[in-house]
Amino acid sequence: MVIIKRFITGILMGIATWVSVGGGTIAIILKIYDDLLNAVTLNIKKLMKNMPLLLPVVGGMVVGIVIAALLISNLLDVYFPVQTKLFFFGIVVGSIPIFYKEGTKTERLRAFDIIPFILGAAAIILLWLYQLKTEGSAQTETLTLSPINIVKLAAGGIITAAAMVLPGLSGSAMMLVLGIYYMLTDAIAHPFDNIPTLLIFVIFCLAGIFISAKPIAWLLANKRKVTYCVIGGFVIGSLPSLFPIDTFAFDLAGITGIVIMLIALPLPTLLEKIAD
Repeated sequence: MVIIKRFITGILMGIATWVSVGGGTIAIILKIYDDLLNAVTLNIKKLMKNMPLLLPVVGGMVVGIVIAALLISNLLDVYFPVQTKLFFFGIVVGSIPIFYKEGTKTERLRAFDIIPFILGAAAIILLWLYQLKTEGSAQTETLTLSPINIVKLAAGGIITAAAMVLPGLSGSAMMLVLGIYYMLTDAIAHPFDNIPTLLIFVIFCLAGIFISAKPIAWLLANKRKVTYCVIGGFVIGSLPSLFPIDTFAFDLAGITGIVIMLIALPLPTLLEKIAD
């Protein structure tokens, strides 16, 4: 039962990573975030001991990313773009109280804590604006493994892994900025034709997780409130990128989207209670 729960958690984290919600957001909602960070280590003995936790989650994430790339990117985003975006918008808004509770476990918020929060939100909004500027050219990226594409895949793997670890930081946004999002979506749709592309990305993703997990774990252990203020800024700053600003209208799609968003709002709290 525990393995199944961890596998499902991984699936949700993988989907969230691909659709701009962030895998770390789901990990916090499901009360597994700190455990995952502490389980990632370069100590082989400890790493093997932590495999019962890591393997189901990592396996689930792979499945979740494939589901998101094939189902959401190629089906829901095509036929129900407004409803899909508003669903994930509702998930993120509904998770805000959970982030607040986690960040204030040991200390109360003070007035100056608004500074790291604003910096985190500004960073994500600037990333989103840059993403909008570069998204059109990113769609023209080809699957050829040219030297520049190999460098992009390697850098994208490391940076995307850090985005998976940091709640509110979107892995898909980072992939769009680096120009590899559509390349990887096509590669996942035709995996046997693009094994080298996928291997490069996965290898550097794993490296990125090991690089980023320990520093973040240290920050949460020693500077928890400030770290969560920055993460909270990431989460709030990600909301404009999730809302379908350019396509929303009070038509059938917009109204059904609002209903779906309202249904999504309590889901994080419900998932947290299930995790408890």
